[in-house]
Amino acid sequence: MMVILTFRCASALEYSLSVCVPDQSVPPFYLVQEDNFSGFTIERLNTLFQQKKLEQISLRYVLQPWQRCLKAIENGEVDMLVAGYSQERAIKAVYPDSLGFDLDESIFSFTQICLVKKRSAKWTWNGEQLEGRDSLILGLESGFLIPGADNIERTVSIWDTSKKYELVERKRVDAVLTVCGVMNEKNIPEKEKISNDLEVIFPPYIDSPVYLVFSDEFYRRHPKKAALIIKTLIDSYLP
Repeated sequence: MMVILTFRCASALEYSLSVCVPDQSVPPFYLVQEDNFSGFTIERLNTLFQQKKLEQISLRYVLQPWQRCLKAIENGEVDMLVAGYSQERAIKAVYPDSLGFDLDESIFSFTQICLVKKRSAKWTWNGEQLEGRDSLILGLESGFLIPGADNIERTVSIWDTSKKYELVERKRVDAVLTVCGVMNEKNIPEKEKISNDLEVIFPPYIDSPVYLVFSDEFYRRHPKKAALIIKTLIDSYLP
């Protein structure tokens, strides 16, 4: 089901920018309860588009399953979303580097992702490599991007996220991933779901930046708007 919510009423002079976001909670980034939604990413987007240079653009949030959001940006059905970078996605959508901006300078936000394993398992992660074993069978849910690494033997897709940690407890996988920090501040939003038999391993396994990503359709029609949005993000120094 698609849900559309608008941030700031658009006047006749404004452009209504459609932004696709997940229709299920992904704490702390998206918190969805019926027709109410909030979260770190939403607050950050709203703050960005309150900047004076962007005051003529209103945001229209389109809530859909994440895989549909990715299809929608590819097909030009929405204007923008917030996502991590991959070569596959960059072929189908417009990232800041395609607009002439440095990716490192145009990060919208970044997240730390940690491994979760059985407490009794005799291996760990030291920040650079595994200690105690050569590779892992990793449970991976939709939306997580991991760099190609020699320490991943294979991944197992997680379709029911409510069962994610059970996969580790039952030894179906060696580990799963969980958010453990946002903008270098420790934050484990699913801490209550992680049993005492499991542990979150620090340091983080991945530092995961995300970017404002435009559809090709939006960029073709509004290249100056797209560039202005990224330039404003770089200049705004959002906290």
